[in-house]
Amino acid sequence: MTYLILFSGLQFAEAKKSKDNSTESTQTASTETPTPKKKVSAKNVPNDPTSKAYAAKLLETTGKGFSPNAMGLTYTALTFAADNTWHAEGLVSIMDEEMDCVEKGTWLMDAASSDTRANMTWTMTSTDCPSRVAPMEMRLELILTGTDAGVNANFR
Repeated sequence: MTYLILFSGLQFAEAKKSKDNSTESTQTASTETPTPKKKVSAKNVPNDPTSKAYAAKLLETTGKGFSPNAMGLTYTALTFAADNTWHAEGLVSIMDEEMDCVEKGTWLMDAASSDTRANMTWTMTSTDCPSRVAPMEMRLELILTGTDAGVNANFR
């Protein structure tokens, strides 16, 4: 009987010690501050303040549900990088079938007309999307919508 009481006491002490350690590690983890993300500026952007503001917003935007003016192709995720490249994960819908695909390319922009609108030239350098052939150049006005969709375009 004495052994049973002693054993129970040890279990209780061990459980309390374990609980105190987990509380300590939780408090330590919550007091650490995350490293702030370093702002990156795009290359080959016109030097005016409006264009720089547009480019900064562009690099932080992910386009979703965007059609690059191609029948049945929708970009599910379109991102722009500071080295003037873009990457798009897409979905091609043909009749009752859907196929994933990826397109990549480069982008250049004219002076922005506002911090949400600029005329751009995209050159698609690679694709595995059916019915698309690289290289292909597209001219468009890209609008940063500030919504979940991220972007909208008027093709020229």
